[in-house]
Amino acid sequence: YANHPMRLFYYSYDVGESSRSSRTYYFTIFELAFEKTVFPYILLHSQTMQKYAKFDSSGGVQDVQITLEGEYQNQFNLYATRGYEIEVLEIFTHDVLEFLSHRGTNFSIEFAGNKMYIYDDLHITNLRELANMFNVVQRIFDKIGPLLTRMRDDFAVLHPYYLEQDKF
Repeated sequence: YANHPMRLFYYSYDVGESSRSSRTYYFTIFELAFEKTVFPYILLHSQTMQKYAKFDSSGGVQDVQITLEGEYQNQFNLYATRGYEIEVLEIFTHDVLEFLSHRGTNFSIEFAGNKMYIYDDLHITNLRELANMFNVVQRIFDKIGPLLTRMRDDFAVLHPYYLEQDKF
């Protein structure tokens, strides 16, 4: 989409050891790749999701929770690698959160490595639900995709400082 490689896939994981106490969580995921951008770990977690898939490739770098304004703190939790809070708030502006609060409250957005993941905690199997999810993905990308490309250099400058700081 918009010259960015994209793929759609299902993901699931099991919690519990025995077949009787085990539970499987299912997700439908859109993955968008940014070939030259390496993101810090970022997660906008929808509070409608009890469990979520975590594609963290940050290598154990410590995450911090970022407080969202007003109504959004009851809909989403926002986490990022320590030190990138300002950049994350540049991505998740009032406009983006407003759109998500009306159209995508059941979607979580995650950044890890050079990928952005937008996912729902459903195993989507019908065209209507898939079209709805794709529409949300397109709108999110259209709102923040150009910004993410421009932030490539910002992240590249900050990575050596913030990612190295957490190793001590």
